[in-house]
Amino acid sequence: MSRREKRTDGLFARIRRFLIRKVTERQVPNLVSARAMSLPNMTPYLVTAMLDYCRDNGMTPYVFVAVDDSCQVPQEYVSQNTIVFDVSDEAVHNFGVDTEALTFQARFGEANTIFHVNVPINRVGAVFPQEHPEMAFRFEVTATEKTEEKEADDTPAVRRPNRVK
Repeated sequence: MSRREKRTDGLFARIRRFLIRKVTERQVPNLVSARAMSLPNMTPYLVTAMLDYCRDNGMTPYVFVAVDDSCQVPQEYVSQNTIVFDVSDEAVHNFGVDTEALTFQARFGEANTIFHVNVPINRVGAVFPQEHPEMAFRFEVTATEKTEEKEADDTPAVRRPNRVK
């Protein structure tokens, strides 16, 4: 491992420890009104705002994700149930943020295999520029609601007769 790789790994380890501490120790005040609880989630808008800020100022945006079963991420890069992604324009393809999920395609590893990443928006713990991690937007990580999947029937689908002309 080269000196630069060691320095980069050390930086990521410090950032991960900093963000894990801040996200897990975060206490939500009890002053939140019922009206504020019914408002739409602001996370996708703040993520987009930080990405635009980083793009406009020549910084590298990173996303900190608390991984669970609902996240589609490359598992070999997950450490302590967390992963940090570089989501700059050069690093990802087909990037999208909506009210449900953060999605993109990226290459991982020495083999440069393309992986489709899909992270529920409630699993995003922070968005920050690599150059200034103290500027991070931190978000409360909540459990992902399990969606009930339809059980597959063993009965074949009803076939329609062919149309006779």
